[in-house]
Formats: sequence, structure tokens, C-alpha cells
Amino acid sequence: MKATSLLFIILALFSLSTASAQTVERDLVRKQVDLGLFVLKQGAQGASNVTLSPYSIHSALMLLRLGAKGDVARQLDEKLLPQPLSPDKERGYADLNNQISVTNEKVQSTLANSVWLATGYPFTKSYLDLSTRIFSSEPRAVDFEKPEDARTTINDWVSSKTNRLIPTLLAPGTVTSQTTCVLVNALYFKSAWLNPFDKVFTKESEFWISPTSSVKTPMMWTSDTMGYFEVDAWQGVHLPYQSYDFLFVALVPKERRSVSEVAHSLSSDLLGRAFEESQFTKVNLSLPRFKARFSTELMGALEGYGLTKLRGGDYTGISPQGVGGVDAVIHEAVVSVDEGGTEAAAATAVMMAKGAFMPNPPQPKEVRFDRPFVFALVHRSSKAPLFMGIVGDPR
Repeated sequence: MKATSLLFIILALFSLSTASAQTVERDLVRKQVDLGLFVLKQGAQGASNVTLSPYSIHSALMLLRLGAKGDVARQLDEKLLPQPLSPDKERGYADLNNQISVTNEKVQSTLANSVWLATGYPFTKSYLDLSTRIFSSEPRAVDFEKPEDARTTINDWVSSKTNRLIPTLLAPGTVTSQTTCVLVNALYFKSAWLNPFDKVFTKESEFWISPTSSVKTPMMWTSDTMGYFEVDAWQGVHLPYQSYDFLFVALVPKERRSVSEVAHSLSSDLLGRAFEESQFTKVNLSLPRFKARFSTELMGALEGYGLTKLRGGDYTGISPQGVGGVDAVIHEAVVSVDEGGTEAAAATAVMMAKGAFMPNPPQPKEVRFDRPFVFALVHRSSKAPLFMGIVGDPR
């Protein structure tokens, strides 16, 4: 009798712990979506294609948060976390990183983090412990007095972690002798579709880059049972990968719109519903092959998001000597989608310087992605947004 009671208590405690972890995870993901959507809208102004990794940007800023103090720490907490940084949040982030990192015969999804500190600047023990435990970061010393050598070294690291999809994250001139610290997150993903498109059905077809102008582009086609999502102004599909852990979600407006109009129409609620809600039904799907690459400096967007203290913040939590303020936040992402599957990579650098199945389905739904559309590559169980973008010209 006593053994039974004890077992019940253990199970109850485990259940409570799991529920708490799931709450932390859900709240973290919501913050990632909010940040990614804001940056996406900024990038869509004047761009034909914009793609980014909310997960990578958020992770790089969290590496910064681990060493921040005072006002900038409170501001980063407010914008990146549901509540101030705490052991629960640290464990939640570490658990989420572990879930995202999967490598087997069906998928390669890898996260890599590094912190490059100027020679002669010691890391604080607390920063080494936290960044290693949460992000498995690689602490590195580098001689920024030789800026081009340092830039090449960091770029080579990023290139190796992204299967050479991002060979030059840092352009000439971004690293100078005044640079004291560079925090880098790199994310790489590759997986085949669970149900690949047959190349026989790929045909040149019209894609409306604006409501009145079209171009010819290879359009893939399939007729299959898949997750389908619909609200008044949007249709969407869920395309599973061979690795059931990840999902490609695509949304297209029912009427032709420009990229900026599509971006303006997006909301966290719409994306959340698109990630969470779908029903299995037969769909006749047309989707263009595309490869989208986008590189941007994020300081302006992040300040517009409310992170106004980055430049002059206190980051003595990284090194007791102080590493100055944030000088730039550089992000690059590339996503390639074809008949076989998806390959994607992203990298973010924070530069611091001194200073349900339907057994009898109805008629197939027709979904044509022949106009600017939204896509996201998400971790299925957590809905964490690894990649997000708008395709306005698949050529």
C-alpha cells in the first residue's frame, strides 16, 4: 500500500514538472515568433524575398542576455522572455535547444554557438557556465588587433556549421581593431519531404509577383492528403518531412497581394493558428521551387522593437573588464525548397566594440502558391520557428 502511494506521488510530481516545462517552452516560442514577425515585417519593405531565422536571432540575443546587467538586462528580459531570466527559463531554453538538435538518417538539424572574445579579456566563470550549459557554446579567444584574420576565422567557423551555405557572414570592415567580442549563433537544417514532389509534374507556370505583373517559374505539383488550414483571407498547408519532428507550413492569401501587403497582413495570432490548426484533407497543391537568401543588419529593427539599451549596456557579465556596447547585429539566412525537400541555414552575429484524419474526404482543396506567400519551418511539438519568410519572386 505504501509503495503504491509513493509511486503515485512520484508520478504526480513528474506530471507537474512536465507541465511547468511545457509552459516555459510555449512562452519562449511565443516570444520567438513575435520577434521574428517584427523583423520579417521590417525586412519586407522593398524586398522581393525575405527569409530569416527567429530562432537564431533570439538565441544570439540570449547569449548576450547571459552577460548583461542592469537596464539592458531588464529590457532583454522584457522582449525575449515571458518573465525575467531565472533557473526555470534557463532549463527551458536548454531543453528546447536539445529538442531542436537532431541528426540522423532522416534529418540534420544542428545548432552551434560561439563567443569570440578579444585576447587578454577573460571570461567570467558564470558566463562560461551558463552559456555552455544552455547553448553548448564554444568560448574562443581571438586577436582583433588583426581584424581581417579574425573575420576570416569567424566566417570559416560559420561556414563549417552551415554546410557552406553562409560562407561570409561578416563582410569586410565589420571587424575592426576596436572589436572586443562577437557572439555567433549558426543554425543548419536539411531533410527530405515525407512525400516528395514528382519532378515529372513540375512545369513552368505563372507566378504573380504583384497583383498586375507575373513571371514564369518552375511550379511543383502534387495531389495528396495533408494538413490544410483556412481562414477568411488565407489558405495554408502543412508539409511533413521524413523526420516527423519538423514541419513546413506555408500560407497564401486568397487574393493577389504585394510582398509588403502580405507582410502587413501577418499577425502573431494568424501564424500561431496556422502552426497549430489544420485538418487532414485531400489537396491539389502547386508550390514553386525557390531559394531565398536574405542578409541584413538588425540594430535598427531591434531598436524599433524596443531594445533601445543595446548600444550602451553593461555587459560585464561576459568579461569583468567590460566589452563595450553592441555595435551591430548581423543576420543572414538562406532557405532552398525543391521537389526533394528543404535545406536551410542561418547565422546571427552580435558585434561588440569598445565604446485528425477524414475517412471520407470531400473534393480536394485547390491551393496554388502562385503569388507572394509566407512560409515557416517549425519544430512540430514545440512550434519553435526555425525559419520564416515571404517569397515574392521564386526565381
